[in-house]
Amino acid sequence: MLKSSHTKLNDVLKDDFYSKVIEEMIQVQDRQKIAFKNTKDQRLVDASLSDMIAIYISGGKEQESAVRDLKNSLKLNEKYYYMMAIRGFARCNNWEDVTYFINMKKTPVTYSFLAELCIEYGKVPLAVEAIKKISDYDEKIPMLIDIGQWRDAIEETMISKRLEYLDEIRQKGPSCVEDF
Repeated sequence: MLKSSHTKLNDVLKDDFYSKVIEEMIQVQDRQKIAFKNTKDQRLVDASLSDMIAIYISGGKEQESAVRDLKNSLKLNEKYYYMMAIRGFARCNNWEDVTYFINMKKTPVTYSFLAELCIEYGKVPLAVEAIKKISDYDEKIPMLIDIGQWRDAIEETMISKRLEYLDEIRQKGPSCVEDF
């Protein structure tokens, strides 16, 4: 089905973008078929590229070459590859590897992505670590407020001298933060 769509797009529209997208979908689908035949893993059926990378990553060290090969053959952008890989680490509860990226000085993804991922999986202390590494206070402080980290939000507000956030903290926070 995809192969016929690819042919028609090339013949009718002569659109390189859509042709390339379908070509990549065909590659992913072919790899899914091979992987399914080898593993009989039902999760591979109709999995997205992101899901497929996450499944490979959850397979441990023996799947590293498959992930690397997939990344190279599809010429994935580094940032998007790492976003999918880190999401895979989170899905298989490999928080040591997620923590490794949070502790990197030059992480290949944004700290806000790491924080949001940790929040999504209920790892608030890790999220706070990532949030504190965000340099933009207008992004950092609201994130801390949103997850109810009042002390950290107050500290960052004082450090940044962005006192306008104190009103929001007083409104949303528990009664004990009204004194600030």
